[in-house]
Amino acid sequence: MYDTIEEIETLFGVIDESVSLEFKAGKALDDLNDAGRNKLVKEVTALANSAGGTIIYGVAEQRVGPRNVAVHFEPVKNSSLTKDQLTLIITSATEPVFKDFEIHVLEHPDGGRVFVINVEQGATAHQNRHDKKYYHRAGTISEAMYDFSIRDVMNRRSHPRVSVRVDVEALGYQNRHDGVIYRIVPVLTNEGTLTARHWSLWIDLPANIAIFGAVHSGMPARHFGSVEQDSIEYRRIELHSGPTLRNQAGTLILPGQTWSLTLDGSFPEIELKVNHLDGQWLAQASPAIYWSFFLDDAPREDGTIPCDIWRK
Repeated sequence: MYDTIEEIETLFGVIDESVSLEFKAGKALDDLNDAGRNKLVKEVTALANSAGGTIIYGVAEQRVGPRNVAVHFEPVKNSSLTKDQLTLIITSATEPVFKDFEIHVLEHPDGGRVFVINVEQGATAHQNRHDKKYYHRAGTISEAMYDFSIRDVMNRRSHPRVSVRVDVEALGYQNRHDGVIYRIVPVLTNEGTLTARHWSLWIDLPANIAIFGAVHSGMPARHFGSVEQDSIEYRRIELHSGPTLRNQAGTLILPGQTWSLTLDGSFPEIELKVNHLDGQWLAQASPAIYWSFFLDDAPREDGTIPCDIWRK
């Protein structure tokens, strides 16, 4: 996300700061004295203690009513600053040490650089060692946390952390009249330290092009019938961690383990079949693919794959 100068430029005058996006003028990194380091670590830990997000250093903002809108580049002029230096500043001033972030450095054509810091949600609460405070995002502001908020974030370690990715594979044309088959392959990865034992994944596909493989005995799946999304009829299927013919314990996801939910793993095939007659409808309706993931005591997670993405 925000991998090029051109991509960031599309934000100007359109996108404003949010709970997960922060703009900073380049001068914030030009003089990294104690105060500057404290502010850097404050912003990073605030995102980590919330839901994660991105800080873009080198973009000026302007107040437009209640919004802080990105308006133009104001690059970092400190030519000696490196990605490794920023990494050391953050990791050495967080308790426990926070490492789940990436820094990208972009050269601006008119001189200076733009630093993009992508921050993942922390597995626990992280403290800013400069001022001994915990921060989180409250709207567009990074503010100190109350005790109950800190305890709530620390409890993230009490449930597994599983990331969801839904891949769409175009299988090509069977023949000119049959059209294209798109296979849906959900991928679950346990990024935490606890085993994921009880989980459920709902997938909603446009009803008129959805094809679900037969659900046999011993398959941890079931059909939910029709639902409506954006005034379009969808069909919902649930894949879950229940017992299979191969493993009565079910599909447990161990820490660090990745599962692709395919026929090889006892899950039914999930496909979209798009023929030449569906093209006009797809162009008009632009139906997305929706999914929802439920895991033990963790919050529900939802995702969307826009039509122009899954059809690529």
